Amino acid sequence: MQIACALYEKDENAQRQCTSLLNKLINPGCPIPPETTAVHGISDEMVKDAPTLKDIRWDIHKLFDTADIYVAHNIAFDERILKQEAKRIELPLPYKKSLYCTMKE
Repeated sequence: MQIACALYEKDENAQRQCTSLLNKLINPGCPIPPETTAVHGISDEMVKDAPTLKDIRWDIHKLFDTADIYVAHNIAFDERILKQEAKRIELPLPYKKSLYCTMKE
């Protein structure tokens, strides 16, 4: 329903700069349950004209392939969903990188 990825790289002064950003609503191809909309506020109306995950899969692949590490909040959830969806849309994900979670356990 939404994907947001940012790629940060160090510049010549060793400062991190955002060099690429992907932030899109995604049309899941099925109705969004009301209880799901209640969690994140994304409705069927909001995604009706949005691209599908398959439509932007190579944009996602490029960002993931370029990154040295992945950082996410609740990465276990994100990783499970991404792997499931990547398999469904035939998107090769380069999961050879380090994963870091910002969520306190």
